[in-house]
Amino acid sequence: MSQEIEIEQEITNEMADALSNGEFQIYLQPKYNLRTNRPEGAEALVRWFHPHEGHDFAGRFCPCF
Repeated sequence: MSQEIEIEQEITNEMADALSNGEFQIYLQPKYNLRTNRPEGAEALVRWFHPHEGHDFAGRFCPCF
């Protein structure tokens, strides 16, 4: 458990710099109404392109909040 806490703290500490450096990218995934087959909105997906860890999914860094 202490290793999980250390990893979580490391991620949290890196996030402010990542935001300043533009390492987060937002993708919009369209949501369609199945009855009309027309788009009715979008879901925002966030990806972190970490300079050392590479492509990181939100599931890894969102639980830190």
